[in-house]
Amino acid sequence: MAVLVLLLTANAILFALWPVRRHVVCGADQADWPLHVNVAGQEVLSTAGVLRNVSYLRWFFDAIRRDHHVLFFGTSESTAPHNIGAQLNHLRPHDPGLVILARGGLSPIHGCLVFARCRQAGIAIPPVILIVNPIYFTSSHDSVNESWLSNVTRTFVFLMMNHGDIHAQLPSNVRRIYNSTFAEKRFLWPFWMQEYLGNLLYLNFHQADVAQLNVCTPPIPVYVFDGKIPEYDRIRAVPPGYVPPDQLAKGRWAVNDADQSDNLAGLDCSLEMLKREQVPVLVIVLPTNRLFYAANGLDMNEYSRKYHLIRDRIATAATGDHVFLLDLFDLKLDMGFEDRMHADAYGNSQIANLVDQSPQYNRFIEAVRRYYADHP
Repeated sequence: MAVLVLLLTANAILFALWPVRRHVVCGADQADWPLHVNVAGQEVLSTAGVLRNVSYLRWFFDAIRRDHHVLFFGTSESTAPHNIGAQLNHLRPHDPGLVILARGGLSPIHGCLVFARCRQAGIAIPPVILIVNPIYFTSSHDSVNESWLSNVTRTFVFLMMNHGDIHAQLPSNVRRIYNSTFAEKRFLWPFWMQEYLGNLLYLNFHQADVAQLNVCTPPIPVYVFDGKIPEYDRIRAVPPGYVPPDQLAKGRWAVNDADQSDNLAGLDCSLEMLKREQVPVLVIVLPTNRLFYAANGLDMNEYSRKYHLIRDRIATAATGDHVFLLDLFDLKLDMGFEDRMHADAYGNSQIANLVDQSPQYNRFIEAVRRYYADHP
């Protein structure tokens, strides 16, 4: 009985703290330091630390703006050392540097929360390159994923409980997507509230000293393609013997309708917030491995039709004086894929060279220079 009373008392205290604690900013978690040294002895960015902690995010964006650089915002296709941004840093050494912030699962419906948090916390956003991997408009990737949410928040429960009233920064359609995602969990609201408050208390007691970051500069990766072309299965445009883990679930490869796409709603949300910031934005839509899908029996007419509608919606959203669109969807790479959804070093080299020569990229870089001339 005494134990039961103790538990009830502890939970009553936790619940009583909710109105006060839900607005506390957990900005600098000791477990998520934003820089670390890799096995090669190089200082690299810990993206989880930056994405999940407000104080680290503020330091990161402020440092990019201070150094007159550009945020290169991507997903899993941009986490490899040979990513497009790192290759552009080699090709364009005299341009503003591209600082890579990329993580697997940081798809538009999740990534828009990063910009919403900036608005919520009053963090100025630097010029941005948004990488759009079309894989995120397919059935396998076009939804809210609780695991992927951990990229941008310590636990999905923080978003479910609307910590800091972040929902106020989101448009109604994105709020509906998240409310629908968490609808069934609300039946266990007291349980999730207990987890939420427990996490808040833990983080409040494990804050780090952000002042140590004042002398740090976010690393700017550079990758030089060595010119070696891998061996490919010339029919499927992937390495010989490659078998995707979802080979027996090809329904996951189907492209979603534009009106039903969570990630399209998330991309619209991000672009609207960035337009309000009046910063230069370049949206790059990547090419897809069409040969692979055609070889595996997908209806490529339907594939093209649905992507055409999605790209039309992106083109409509990516408009404005400071917004530029480079749609590479129809680019036919010379092989260059390591699997059904990611380019390899050779593929990214082809894309980076095309971006380097494109009028859209050059106009974007000029806009970045003008922006920093007006915001020294």
